[in-house]
Amino acid sequence: VQLRGKDNHSLYCLAMYRSCPEKVSHGHLLSTWNQQYHALQQEYLDRQETPPPIDPREVCLQDLHRWIDTHIKTAKDRLVILTDANQDLDTDTKELSLKNFTETHGLSSTYTTLHGDTYLPSTKRGSKMIDHILTKHISSHLIRRNG
Repeated sequence: VQLRGKDNHSLYCLAMYRSCPEKVSHGHLLSTWNQQYHALQQEYLDRQETPPPIDPREVCLQDLHRWIDTHIKTAKDRLVILTDANQDLDTDTKELSLKNFTETHGLSSTYTTLHGDTYLPSTKRGSKMIDHILTKHISSHLIRRNG
């Protein structure tokens, strides 16, 4: 969703679901990861190309990377991403881990801005925060003031 303000200011609000890792989805043919994996593989097969190794979680971040580079050009372009990322912001797993992604794009966690590094788990079974509200070009003052 894009909200336009005066003086060419824009606020983009995105919702993003990043599937659970393959090891969690393994054996579940109807899992989001497996459905995305097969759909991405089919795109290559439809073009009669051999599919490369595909990780839907990586493709999700690659797609978001391209979107940010296309739409967020200046400090007048503000961004809010509401995400069930299924990864915390501290784990550095791959080149396109969520940690590296947020650092590369200058994204800030609203939770960290408000509460520091004391995290609450996102699920009863988990011990880490894997759901996030990430922002770009939105000052910490505005986040603290508006909660």
